Amino acid sequence: MVLCSFSAGSLKKGSSSNSTPSEQYFLRWDKADVNSYYYYRGQYLEPYLRQVDEAPKSSDTIPLETIDNLYNAIVFVLTSGAKLFVSTRRRNFYKFWWDQGLDALKDAAINSNRIWKAAGKPRQGSLFDKRQRCRAQYRDGKFLPTAV
Repeated sequence: MVLCSFSAGSLKKGSSSNSTPSEQYFLRWDKADVNSYYYYRGQYLEPYLRQVDEAPKSSDTIPLETIDNLYNAIVFVLTSGAKLFVSTRRRNFYKFWWDQGLDALKDAAINSNRIWKAAGKPRQGSLFDKRQRCRAQYRDGKFLPTAV
């Protein structure tokens, strides 16, 4: 068991940097090359994980500097692997106002349009009316304000 303790007095108030990035980026794990990331992570983390396993065996206390160095090395491996194998998108890249209700309206509009086309694009009748109604609902739904 490893116990870590620190003194809150050693932390400097206001020491964080005020330089915030102008745009915030998010990792897209759904589009990532996960197998390559796992392989990379395993290859480069192995020596550090061995150090973590052996550290408590070598002495009763682990120097704070050793913990900081291991932490920084692990974070570096994880972030460099993510930069190599996981795509990123900036905040608000996707339509923030899109939801499942709009997905349903869009699917209904697409399906009614396909049926209308398969029927020879009639300019009147129930297929035409359904197509127009679905299109109007989809268009109106896209421009309605959503509750945030």
